[in-house]
Amino acid sequence: LYFKGFHSSSILSRSGVLILGVDNDVFECEMTRVPLSSVAVPFDEIGAKAMDLMLTLLRGEPPPSEPILIGPAHVETRLSSDPLIFKDELVTRTVRLISQPRPDPLKVAQLADELGVCRKIGIQNFRRFGKLFQKRFGKTPRSFQKER
Repeated sequence: LYFKGFHSSSILSRSGVLILGVDNDVFECEMTRVPLSSVAVPFDEIGAKAMDLMLTLLRGEPPPSEPILIGPAHVETRLSSDPLIFKDELVTRTVRLISQPRPDPLKVAQLADELGVCRKIGIQNFRRFGKLFQKRFGKTPRSFQKER
């Protein structure tokens, strides 16, 4: 799968398009420009059910009257479908922290402490983060926190 035109995570998030693949081939999902979220197919369960069905038929028993349904194992969430995942793990952790409901918005020093980073580094990163956040969500982190 190649999603031409959606090369950057900012285009994906601004467009509202979330892309999900099937198979969860880690190599293919991670090698796209925007890591692709994917449905993990339960191949072992499918194989076991197929073997059971084959043995049933070999014993001369009738096949089931209803289809055998097997759901997906899970969805492996990557950047293509999660609006709160960023390439920078610190940014992702920051967004998740400020997304949690709180009585008062976090101050930069509190945020740095919770993230386990030096306050000086936290302030420098938070400025960079603020620009990325506003570009992605169209509002400042403080506005975002107040709305929660």
